[in-house]
Amino acid sequence: LNKIDIPSSVTSIGNEAFFLCWSLASIVIPKSVTSIGKSAFCYCKFTEITIPSSITSIEESAFSFCYDLTTVIIPSSVTSIKNNALYNCESITEITIPSSVTSIGHAILSNCCNLESLIVDSNNPVYVSLDGVLFTKDLQTIIIYPSKKEDSAYTIPSSVKFIGDEAFSKCKSLNQIIIPSSVTSIGSMAFFRCESLQQVVIPSSVTSIGSKAFSRCNSLQDVTIPSSVTSIGHSVFYKCKNLKSIVVD
Repeated sequence: LNKIDIPSSVTSIGNEAFFLCWSLASIVIPKSVTSIGKSAFCYCKFTEITIPSSITSIEESAFSFCYDLTTVIIPSSVTSIKNNALYNCESITEITIPSSVTSIGHAILSNCCNLESLIVDSNNPVYVSLDGVLFTKDLQTIIIYPSKKEDSAYTIPSSVKFIGDEAFSKCKSLNQIIIPSSVTSIGSMAFFRCESLQQVVIPSSVTSIGSKAFSRCNSLQDVTIPSSVTSIGHSVFYKCKNLKSIVVD
């Protein structure tokens, strides 16, 4: 199956409707469709998708593992993008989030290893993009740092309190990340597989470190955990194969 024409009589596409249709390369979703279910197009082959203006929510894993997908057009009708919506879409380099989107779930673009930039409409009341990096509008949470950005070092803005889950996941170019003293929480898998990361200083403002936060950071050698940290998730330094010492204050 490589092409589907959906008639305008269809108003809903169910969960996993085209799941594992490996060869599906062409599809037009009519404006009659008002809902697309979870994992509806997971593992499909198309290179671009235009979401009709009748859709208000991109559901969980709706287009995940669409490895060839390069272009996603999100209309101004969409208000929420749910967990893992575009997870592992390896060919996406850029995505634009319209002003209407006020809810973004967990790991919507994780494992998108060629993602270079996120653009947010300037009128969006909840989210903002700074140099292609996605933040909440108040700049208190960093949500996504595109994994294909070529910078070797990055300083998190001093307004940030929370480093979101998988925020820096698979950012292979970064060898230094400066965490400001404003940060109180490091999310799960926040720096997962940052394979070049050599230096990170956890400030004394941090109270919690999520599970697998630094997992598979192969270049990390020394870490000091400050006395302020009262919660550490499981497998925080899992498979950090060059880690020589962990100092707990």
